[in-house]
Amino acid sequence: MENKKKKFRFNIIDVIVIVVILAVAAFFVIKFIDFGDGSFVSVGSSDRVRYVVEVDVMKKDVFDAIAAELPTQMISNGAYSDGYIVSAEAEPCTVSEIEYRDSGNQTVLYHAAPDREYVTARFTCEAGILNGTLLNNVGAQEIRIGRAHYIKGKNIEVVGSIISLEYIEEPAA
Repeated sequence: MENKKKKFRFNIIDVIVIVVILAVAAFFVIKFIDFGDGSFVSVGSSDRVRYVVEVDVMKKDVFDAIAAELPTQMISNGAYSDGYIVSAEAEPCTVSEIEYRDSGNQTVLYHAAPDREYVTARFTCEAGILNGTLLNNVGAQEIRIGRAHYIKGKNIEVVGSIISLEYIEEPAA
């Protein structure tokens, strides 16, 4: 009997598996390295931002119910985020028609009830964002002036536009 050693050969399946593993590893390296200066992004650290979301037209009784819930922690993707709706203010506004997009993305026009009061509401929010990224994300949403933004709390959900954004400096330790 002849004792032959089997030599391992790469076949096409082995090559594909190795390429996929290298691609996944490269993805994670690129995701966590800032190539601007070659340093790692500090994933655990964060900055704080304060931003104001304006809702053009809201029923006054709805605003009063929301204001009674504040301050409250915000929710994103079904979990509490590192953000709070800290305050709200409103000023009366006059409304003749309300334009609304329904779930089918159709525009519906409502006539405002003459016996109902409406307000323009502004909600001040504070939240943590990750350092080292170009995006100001709170939960799954980008925070940029002019962008539509959903404010969600345990008992609150409204959508408005971000009208101001400022970075909060943490006191030195």
